This record gives sequence, C-alpha cells and structure tokens, in this order.
Amino acid sequence: MDSGNQPPGTPGKAPFWREVEQQVAAGLILLAVAGIGYIGITVPRQLDLVLENQKAILDRQVAAEQRLEKAEAALHGIDRRVTRLEAQ
Repeated sequence: MDSGNQPPGTPGKAPFWREVEQQVAAGLILLAVAGIGYIGITVPRQLDLVLENQKAILDRQVAAEQRLEKAEAALHGIDRRVTRLEAQ
C-alpha cells in the first residue's frame, strides 16, 4: 500500500484507486452492454441470411427435381416408342 497517495488517518485504499476501480467497473459494464447490443443486432441478421440461403437451396432442389422428372418422362416415352418400333 502506498501511503503517499492516502491522507493520514484514512483506512483502506487511496481515493485515487477507488476512482480507478469505479472507472474499470464502468468500462466493463459498458463493454458488456455493447457486446450484448452487438449480438442482439448481428445474430438476427445472420439468421435471416441463413434462412434466405436455405430457401434458395430448397428452390434450386425443387427446380432440379422438376427437370429430372421431365427427363425421366421423356426417356420413358422414348423407351415406349423404341419398344413399339421393335415390335413391328
């Protein structure tokens, strides 16, 4: 303990160190509030992006399945025609 910063007869910490502790506590509280605010803004935005990407992937999957169904139907039609031609 440095008695040079403390008035004579005052027990405990010097007023300077009490102010430093208060400023550190205030800074930590401010940092915590800012972090919570950042998370509160960032997480919903990122979640929206993830959901948009999932929707885009699902849309592409549906389109690919539709193209595949059309190709299978065309192939089945060709197969029937070939079978009829072979039967003649």
